[in-house]
Amino acid sequence: MPQLGQGILKGMGITLKHLFDNK
Repeated sequence: MPQLGQGILKGMGITLKHLFDNK
């Protein structure tokens, strides 16, 4: 299921963005 993998990668990217923004 490529879509599932893409969703996970997108979620991780968003999470990383939030973490860096909070710094």
